[in-house]
Amino acid sequence: MNNLSVPSLLSVVTPVHGCRSCLANLAQRLFAVGAELGVPMEIVMVNDASPDGAWGSIRSLAESDPRIIGVNLFRNYGQHFAITAGLEHARGDWVAVMDCDLQDVPEELPKLYRTAVEGKYDAVFGRRVARADSAGKKLASWIFHSTMTLLSGVKSDPAVANYSVISRAVVDGVLSLAERHRSYGLLVHIVGPKTAYVDIEHGPRQEGRSGYSLGRQVRLALDVIVSHTTRPLLFSAVLGFIMAGLSLAAIVYLVVRYLLFGSSVAGWASTMVSVWLVGGLILGNLGVIGLYLGKVFEQVKSRPLYRVAEVVRGRVVQTSPPGRVALSDNSYPGDYSRVISSTEKVQ
Repeated sequence: MNNLSVPSLLSVVTPVHGCRSCLANLAQRLFAVGAELGVPMEIVMVNDASPDGAWGSIRSLAESDPRIIGVNLFRNYGQHFAITAGLEHARGDWVAVMDCDLQDVPEELPKLYRTAVEGKYDAVFGRRVARADSAGKKLASWIFHSTMTLLSGVKSDPAVANYSVISRAVVDGVLSLAERHRSYGLLVHIVGPKTAYVDIEHGPRQEGRSGYSLGRQVRLALDVIVSHTTRPLLFSAVLGFIMAGLSLAAIVYLVVRYLLFGSSVAGWASTMVSVWLVGGLILGNLGVIGLYLGKVFEQVKSRPLYRVAEVVRGRVVQTSPPGRVALSDNSYPGDYSRVISSTEKVQ
């Protein structure tokens, strides 16, 4: 385990989408934090097809400071795929993951890092004690995490997001997982490291707006749940048995009533309602099964999680050839010559 008296490289991975004007300030504050810790630092900025032209700023920062690595994805893959791309390019013994919009306050990073190193934790997550978000964003987050907790069986805390520090062993473990539908926090949980949670300040968003609407968070929750747990299938089976039991009880009741009173129960409406109810349950259960089959179909195709268009560090620019499959070599610890097979060009 690393000791604070022995400086080790700390990589900071941040996915970028819609926060161009924050990047220079973010880099400046992070390097100040690294100087405070006395730890060498690199920053991996992953452009996830940011609509505000953030790649131009990332490229400029990376060309002017070799401690900054710019990774440009071919298209928008989503936050958690961008985090995976950043982890793939991070070379540190410890890796921090944070958002680029400065809501994850850079000055809180020492709390996470020191807790990890001094407490011998392999993963430390920040817990936001007072969220600087709108009421709508908080509601969407609560629904998302409540759905996750109910259907996945894993407690999901709305106060805990992606801001964290993880060890190299955890990074390698996360990268070894080939799940098509990714959630950074859940993948860390699957790896199973010794984990701690630290209360941190949560800052206001400096630019743009969150891309996680209520609908998108619900879809993300369903994707993650169906990809990582079979609990919905269990609920579906239990509901089926409950309905079967109620139907059996109703049959017994009708037979007994007929034998005792010698008349059948008239009720076309109740019969039709029962048919519609059972039919809806059947279709719903088939839908749940279909979701799982769809995820299996997507997983077995083994398509790349993402494709990297360009990597910039200092004045070295490396481009990915067409068809390059990212993550084909999970042993890659940051050696670009093994990840990018095209020729380098020095500007």
